[in-house]
Amino acid sequence: MTLEHGKTQGGWMQGIAFRDLSPGDADWILARHAALYAEAEGFDDSFAAAVAQVLERFEADRGPARARAFIPLRDGRPRGSLLCTREDAATARLRLFLLEPEERGRGLGPVCIHLSQSRAETRK
Repeated sequence: MTLEHGKTQGGWMQGIAFRDLSPGDADWILARHAALYAEAEGFDDSFAAAVAQVLERFEADRGPARARAFIPLRDGRPRGSLLCTREDAATARLRLFLLEPEERGRGLGPVCIHLSQSRAETRK
């Protein structure tokens, strides 16, 4: 999925594409969560271990009706992550939501949430 024009100033979101989890994305998600949370919040390696557990569970539960990742891309590079898993017939859980610092505050976060919410609603 590619967004042709964002609703933000100057079409900033033009050229943003989204994909499901691809090879290498889990490693990227783990590394970026560990680095950004260590820098911003002082989290230690135990946080990275917790992120790894979430990713392992996501991979194990993955399937069309159970789990979907939303990886926003700019120029083919991941710019964030959001994992959406099905908890039960009425509940979806969002995990590992992250945007690169330079992507924050420009409308990409709400788009990620909207895409995951729309996906969850179609899977009820």
